[in-house]
Amino acid sequence: MSDKVWLFLYSNGNIAGSVLGILGMGLFFTGLIGDFWLAIVLGLYGVGALGFPRTQTWELKEGMRLQGEQLRDALDKMIKQVKPKLSEDLAEIMTVLQENLDYVIRKTAERDGGPFLTHFVKQTVSDYLPTAVEHYLSLPPAYRRMHTIKNGKTSKDLFREQLVLLNSETEKVIEELHQDDVNAIQTHTRFLESKFKDYQLLTH
Repeated sequence: MSDKVWLFLYSNGNIAGSVLGILGMGLFFTGLIGDFWLAIVLGLYGVGALGFPRTQTWELKEGMRLQGEQLRDALDKMIKQVKPKLSEDLAEIMTVLQENLDYVIRKTAERDGGPFLTHFVKQTVSDYLPTAVEHYLSLPPAYRRMHTIKNGKTSKDLFREQLVLLNSETEKVIEELHQDDVNAIQTHTRFLESKFKDYQLLTH
């Protein structure tokens, strides 16, 4: 089946509609409804499918097109906004990643950056991280946790790998900063660019 079909099957509306439809069937089999049972069951499904809130669409990138202290504030705001929507394990990784990115942003401002360091911060904080979060949280919760999409992994598994990768590369950048080897940061920037070319990997 196509991704669109799977996304619909795992959607909150379809799950809610199916539960109400099953309840309707229960009413029919217990004799509480009779001649119009099919219309009632379909009606109950429709109430659930149409009435249950759809998965929220997230738009995070626009608020991250800033620099310096403003970018730190925007990062903090974004993390506070999305962490309640994440499982505990993902939230913990996000917290560590935020701390590391915050450090790199501060060091970029203190050193007046360099082309490679500035580019790393811009791409990671303004593009890679918010885009990955947008795609993950825009998926139905059940789909994220249960549906395997790549090498037996779920969207949650792949999103966790993305966060771990971003944090790992950020920690390497911090090491380069401690060694005062700003030019070496170019290697980490290019590596992330190669890994984050396809943002659709969470649904394919």
